[in-house]
Amino acid sequence: MPWLNASLAELTPARRWLTVAGMVGSAVPLAVAAALGMGHIFDQADTTHYLNLAVGRPALLPFASRQLGPLLVRGLVTLTHCSVKQAFFLEGTLALLFFVGTVAFLLVRSRSPRWMVPTLAGMFFWTLVYNGLVLPDLLYAALLCGFLLLLREKRMLAAGLMLFPLAVARESTLLTLVCLLAAGWRRLRWYEAATAVVGTGAGIELAKHLAANALPNMEGISPGLYLIAKLPWNLLKNFFGIDLWANVYRSCPVPRWQMPLHLGPLTAVGVCRFGWRYPVLLVFELLAVFGLLPLLLLKLRRGRMMASDGREQVLLRFCLIYGVLSFGMAGLLGEAFGRLIGYSWPLFLVGLPMLLGASGANFRGVWAAPVFLLLHLSLTWLNVQVHEPWLLVPALALYGLGWWLLEVSWQGPLPQAPG
Repeated sequence: MPWLNASLAELTPARRWLTVAGMVGSAVPLAVAAALGMGHIFDQADTTHYLNLAVGRPALLPFASRQLGPLLVRGLVTLTHCSVKQAFFLEGTLALLFFVGTVAFLLVRSRSPRWMVPTLAGMFFWTLVYNGLVLPDLLYAALLCGFLLLLREKRMLAAGLMLFPLAVARESTLLTLVCLLAAGWRRLRWYEAATAVVGTGAGIELAKHLAANALPNMEGISPGLYLIAKLPWNLLKNFFGIDLWANVYRSCPVPRWQMPLHLGPLTAVGVCRFGWRYPVLLVFELLAVFGLLPLLLLKLRRGRMMASDGREQVLLRFCLIYGVLSFGMAGLLGEAFGRLIGYSWPLFLVGLPMLLGASGANFRGVWAAPVFLLLHLSLTWLNVQVHEPWLLVPALALYGLGWWLLEVSWQGPLPQAPG
């Protein structure tokens, strides 16, 4: 199959659109069917809060600050007279179509090899995000796609305005803003950067207004303190296997050790137990969510960025900064590792193909790309049984085979032309 190694740049405009349609037409039905087969879209952790918001009932903080998705669902229910669950399905399916379509659109213009099309289209990642359609992640990804398209067209002012609905959808848009300002350093005009800051702030304020009747979190502490406390808590649990206890969050009836702490409603913290389950699952998800794509990124780490170093680079720089931070912080933010690692998708689904196309790197020979594809997709689909720690063993084996394949068959980035 030598055509797999050919560049997407060789496709005619008509074939590019056919490729986009083919990627959407294969990835979306597979993701929807697989997620429905898993059968727990509406009974996952945290879904109750968004269902409450969708019917006008108050929800706990910080979930109540993520208003846009439930608001759109309420609008769909009013317009179509469908049920709340049907409206969530409609919103999620439209968001997934736009998400996959945008990734495909950017991919066919990246000049990367054609084997990247099935590499991205066949991943379990699409099932993972569709399975969480009640959560704000899928809608946020679709909105972020619109933001990335504006960056590609160098419409920086419109991209800054796009941060307004993003901030209403999820408070983590603060990270998006920081990454945009970092990516656009000395490339954004002052009024474009100011628009991004004002848009984010306005979105956060609107979300606060809409969540005025929100219930306090279960721990009874302020949202700011809650977010700060999560970082060391998750660090110890997810990286070192130390399950903590607090008087406001009793993860076990009686801790093995505790000490007093006077910080608002927090009066004591302690340790319940040590266990290897969470660190193992974190490592597994870091390997499996995006399959062998992190290995490809490592192979390209010395490759050139893009031909231009001006405003055209803001899209790539944003994808790299946002993706690396999201990937590295996933274990600090919670226990839903697959979802949290999935936030780094701009790095692997957009930035990596751009780097690959710009570098000219590819496999040597015609057999390596199909083997890579098989290993990669097998690894991502191990996520079907995500809660089984023993899956780390086959994941490591597949990763090792992928590393060996790249070592023996990969032709690295082309050298820069002199001058």
